[in-house]
Amino acid sequence: MRNRAVESDYSSRFFFGRKIRGGTLMVCFTDLVDAEASRSLLGGILYLQPRHLPLCVTISDSDLLAAQSQAPAEAAEAFRLVAAV
Repeated sequence: MRNRAVESDYSSRFFFGRKIRGGTLMVCFTDLVDAEASRSLLGGILYLQPRHLPLCVTISDSDLLAAQSQAPAEAAEAFRLVAAV
């Protein structure tokens, strides 16, 4: 079986918030990859508002982001760039 990356379906993940009574601070830790994933997350947060207070904490690897923006000068650097992307 092959592993493959799959985007989270935030709207179904946050649906449980409708069943919780009272106001709750809900914290989501995530590593958003692109604008499309961000839109999906924001759409999912709509399930939580206005009853709950959602807080989204995004995590990123600054070294990995820096490696993606460097133009390779030799073959080894090109391989590192492809792996970072």
